[in-house]
Amino acid sequence: RRSPAARAREADAIRAKLPPRCGLVALCVEGKMRSSEELAGLFTDWMNRGESHLVFLIGGSFRPPPPPQGVM
Repeated sequence: RRSPAARAREADAIRAKLPPRCGLVALCVEGKMRSSEELAGLFTDWMNRGESHLVFLIGGSFRPPPPPQGVM
């Protein structure tokens, strides 16, 4: 199991690679299932906020720390 400091470093490295104004979707086995309609609604919300990129982060069971302000 990784330490909180190691997880924070990994999260910072991932965030450094994200394009500006992106919607971030973190996927893991424990995540919430979404219907096609719910997913379409999320896409619409991101588009309406002007987010020009959508990034899917596929990871393990250990969640990264919360994203910085303005990144979803």
